Amino acid sequence: MSLARLFSSIGAPAVHPGADSAAIESAESRLGGRFPADLRAWFQEADGFDGEADLCMWRFWSLRKLRPLSETFPAAREFSIAHDGRPDRRANGDHYVIICDAFICLPFYAVNIRHDSPHFSEVIYATEGSVSEAWFAAATFDEFAARLFANPEESFISAV
Repeated sequence: MSLARLFSSIGAPAVHPGADSAAIESAESRLGGRFPADLRAWFQEADGFDGEADLCMWRFWSLRKLRPLSETFPAAREFSIAHDGRPDRRANGDHYVIICDAFICLPFYAVNIRHDSPHFSEVIYATEGSVSEAWFAAATFDEFAARLFANPEESFISAV
């Protein structure tokens, strides 16, 4: 099952049709990075959706709504990422783009789109109240999506 079908099945309103390559490349240019192949495939299938899905009020953002983490939360220009429950490293909020949230920004999930980063494609999560610290969620968007498929009612998708 695709993410678009999953979200339609749990009540997400108005799943947008997929974006074409030109729209994806335009968003990448605006955001200063390149989407990992799996995230690019998601946007080709479904360009986000309006409103929230019934379960946990998931909201996947469309290309036009995507913003760098540091633009949405200026305090996250530089932040700490925890892995296995321990602070692991510092990260640059300009490298991460928020792609979705649950419970209206609590938590939100972001993907590293800097292809020259050793952490390219990883998914992290944070909450609005703690943007100075984020947590590792998955190495790739596909891994994140697989965890979400396994339990769509769960609002915190993490590696642990």
